[in-house]
Amino acid sequence: MGVCAKGLTTLLAAGAVFALLSIPLIPRKVPRNPVHGYRTRTTPADERLRYAANAHFDLRFLIGSAMSAAVGRRASPIPTARR
Repeated sequence: MGVCAKGLTTLLAAGAVFALLSIPLIPRKVPRNPVHGYRTRTTPADERLRYAANAHFDLRFLIGSAMSAAVGRRASPIPTARR
């Protein structure tokens, strides 16, 4: 496996991991925890605001992960199978 293939594999794997991490917070299913979530001075005080902020930023994180993987795959010099 060449350097380009390793780089593409790393980019796609990172995109998949980031996408999987963002999915649970989008539908507002994850309760407050010390590990995952968007924190500001106002989000700890207001539960509705905290869920809205997490959903907003995690949706953008999911979109960014998908775009990163798509651009990396498109820019890759590794040929794809064509039929």
